[in-house]
Amino acid sequence: MDKLKEVICDLTNSSINIDDRPWTIEQLREWLGISRSHAYNLNRSGGLPKCCRVGRRIVYTKQAIEEWLAQQQAA
Repeated sequence: MDKLKEVICDLTNSSINIDDRPWTIEQLREWLGISRSHAYNLNRSGGLPKCCRVGRRIVYTKQAIEEWLAQQQAA
C-alpha cells in the first residue's frame, strides 16, 4: 500500500490531466501503474475510488478519481 501512496503522490503532483470521460478500471490501473489483479483486489476492498458498473464494465468518473486522490494525499 505504501508503493500505491507514493505513486498517487507522484501523479497528483504531475501535470497529467484527467479528461471528463469515465475511465475503465483498466485505464485507471494503467495510469496508476499497478497490475490488473491488484486493481481488482483494491476495487473489491474499497481501496480505489467509488465506481459504477456499465454492463460488465467498471468505470470511474473524473470527480470520483479527483476526490479519491485528494483523500489519499490527506492520509
